[in-house]
Formats: sequence, C-alpha cells, structure tokens
Amino acid sequence: MTKGNLMTHKRFRRRGPIARRAQGGWGVMDLLLGLLIAIVLSAAGYAIYKTTTGTAKGNAESDALVQAVSAIQAKCQSAGSYGTNGYNLAQCLYRAQKVPAGWTAVSATVINNSYGQPVNMLSTGTGFTVSDPGLPQDACHDVAIGNLFNSSGTTLGINGGAAISGTVSDSNTSSCTSGNTNTLLYTFAY
Repeated sequence: MTKGNLMTHKRFRRRGPIARRAQGGWGVMDLLLGLLIAIVLSAAGYAIYKTTTGTAKGNAESDALVQAVSAIQAKCQSAGSYGTNGYNLAQCLYRAQKVPAGWTAVSATVINNSYGQPVNMLSTGTGFTVSDPGLPQDACHDVAIGNLFNSSGTTLGINGGAAISGTVSDSNTSSCTSGNTNTLLYTFAY
C-alpha cells in the first residue's frame, strides 16, 4: 500500500471539515426527557395514592359506623329504650369507652368522624339515628352502597333525601354530590 492510498481509505477519512468529538455529559434533550418521565411517573403515583387513600378512608368510615351502631345497641339500650327522645348517644359511647377506631372524641358529648365532622347519634326512644356528615362524594357512595345495615326497621337517607330501606343501588347514590358536604342519615327503629 502506498501512502496516498492509506489516507484515502475510508477508515482514515475525516467526515467533514472538523472531526467530531464524542459527547461528554448530559445534553439538553437528555435532561428534558428525564424530566418528562419524572412528571409522568409522579402524576401516575399521585393518582394511585388518591384512589387508594380515598377508598381506604371510605372503608374506615364504614367500619367505624358498624362499630358505633354495634356499641350503641350493646351498651346504650336499657329496658327496650335508648333513653328519651333526642338523648345524645355519644355520651353513652364515651362513657363505655366505645368510640370507634378512626373517630375522635372531642368531648363527652361530641365525637368526630374520620373526616373531622361531628357525628350526631340521637335516641328516638325505642330506636336511634346516626347522622354522618362531611363525607366526600366517593365515601358517600361507597358507604351507602356498602349497605351496612340492610335489615328491617333500618333506613338510609342521603343528603336529606327520601329514606331508602333495603338494598342501596348506584342510582340511589346519585344524590351524593361533589365536595365534602354529603351526609348519610341512618335510622334504626329498634
């Protein structure tokens, strides 16, 4: 091989007027792509977090309602009565140390639900009512559909609507509104 042929061989030829050097570090496009991936993953993580915590809190509220009703029926009834009409049954739960898990006793007469709103538990004489206010739309729907107390003599009112007895369907929960303003009113005849 002659010297002239060696320089014209494609392995030794330059590509353009200046030889390209290898890139040393992160380029702008690399950083933008990394940022985009981080944003997408963060948004997906936040959506999953909101879905699971909303459901978990709704389930906790359902459990607390069951605990409260069971405790009222076991500890607050005497001689076929829950006290005089209008008697605050929160006092009974507080004295019996049966405040449901997830609810907070603010005082001997006020118990807040897991959303920080006071739950009204009042005697009707032979029965009682439990009003659970301040529920977000998803919790309102989940707790109502959960049909915690599907027995004769029990009704459910959603946001002051007509009393529903028996199975609660999706169409029954259409009155659950957006925001944290929903109230479920359970009425127990005995």
